[in-house]
Amino acid sequence: MQKDDLLTKVKALSQDIKAVFYSVGHVPIVITDEHNEVYYFWQNLALSKATLLHIDAHGDLEGTVHENSSLSNNYYQALDINNFICPAVHYGLVDLPLYWHNPHSGETLQFGPDNPGAGRIKGTSIVDMFGHPTIQWRPNPRLSSINSYPGELVDSIAVGDQFILDIDLDAFSCSGHVHNMPLRYNGEYGYEERIGSTLAMLRTLPTPTLVTITRSQCGSETYVDPRYVARVEGLILAGLARYLPNSVDAAAHNDQVKP
Repeated sequence: MQKDDLLTKVKALSQDIKAVFYSVGHVPIVITDEHNEVYYFWQNLALSKATLLHIDAHGDLEGTVHENSSLSNNYYQALDINNFICPAVHYGLVDLPLYWHNPHSGETLQFGPDNPGAGRIKGTSIVDMFGHPTIQWRPNPRLSSINSYPGELVDSIAVGDQFILDIDLDAFSCSGHVHNMPLRYNGEYGYEERIGSTLAMLRTLPTPTLVTITRSQCGSETYVDPRYVARVEGLILAGLARYLPNSVDAAAHNDQVKP
């Protein structure tokens, strides 16, 4: 898809589900309230084997979700905020390995078939669960984003031809529990520093094909305090506006991260 066509398509999709659309240069940015809504864009843009960098206070890697047997374009409505990545891998929208960066811990974790031990995900499979075809991870169908699969720590990211930068604003200010952090940890404050360190990392990466941002304003499950969400959103958008026009070349970047 040509860059201008991509912008036009993303803008139209944003209007469909009342998401907010921006663009920086030729990079489309969409902002949703709930995280599963980003799947609507991934699916309807017909992305294929995209590299996913998921920036979030939570892994969102739960792995039990009903199959999209009717091939609905609104399949995102059947998903939850913690399990939309698994079907994205199953339907070939997102490739393995995938990456989760948690600014609260400062760690980037990789999940893929070549990882040793806990970070290993071979792919997905369909199983029957109470009469419903259900998508699960392989080899561990009981995947938990924090306990069963802590992932493999990495210090570099290899990016393919398509690159999704997926950001949850609770990555910077989280009013609930943050994965891989102590229970008493307070993740609401200090978001300026977390945004700064994340933008510094992003400046080393190629230009994304698509940026999806979630405000985590999910009714009773609000993970970013409404008092801070506009401020956090404004800071990350301003940072993206500075970084995206100066993104590094993908081929040069991948040459640097090869083992």
